[in-house]
Amino acid sequence: MEIKKLINLPLGIPFSKVVREPSAGAFLSSWIYRIDDGIYLSVSPFRPGSLEEDPSGPFVYGIVLAASDGAVRRAWSMEIELDDGKALDVPAEFLPSGGAVKATYGEILRGLKNDKSKACFETASYRIATDGLFIHRKIETERFAFFFRKPEHDDTEPPYAIILKLI
Repeated sequence: MEIKKLINLPLGIPFSKVVREPSAGAFLSSWIYRIDDGIYLSVSPFRPGSLEEDPSGPFVYGIVLAASDGAVRRAWSMEIELDDGKALDVPAEFLPSGGAVKATYGEILRGLKNDKSKACFETASYRIATDGLFIHRKIETERFAFFFRKPEHDDTEPPYAIILKLI
């Protein structure tokens, strides 16, 4: 399925309406399904607004772009050992300001501020429960989450994964 069609999916559309014949091997976890190289669906057994699993699920919540399967597993499951360090080629649809910015930490942050997002958070994640290793830095808004590998601030760093949340 083309990126342009994916980003226009409604929040909570049943997975079965997007993927007609799913492959068990394409599920990287119960929450991530690989559509194509570098393109994934974020899925959940919960219908939007419900706290109970729905037997007609799973439901699609977002589109994930990642440099590789290992990169998406780093972003989603903190499995940094599986990340191969590949670069992500970011389509304009996954950038703020309609793609009018470059795919770098500094330009993405400035673009999100110019778009006047309701909320914009910068965070860092570590595996503190096990070994304390750094996972990623993240810029997140109500619509996007951008993931970066370097622990230190670098305005020129490109993201290794992006989540576009369906609305």
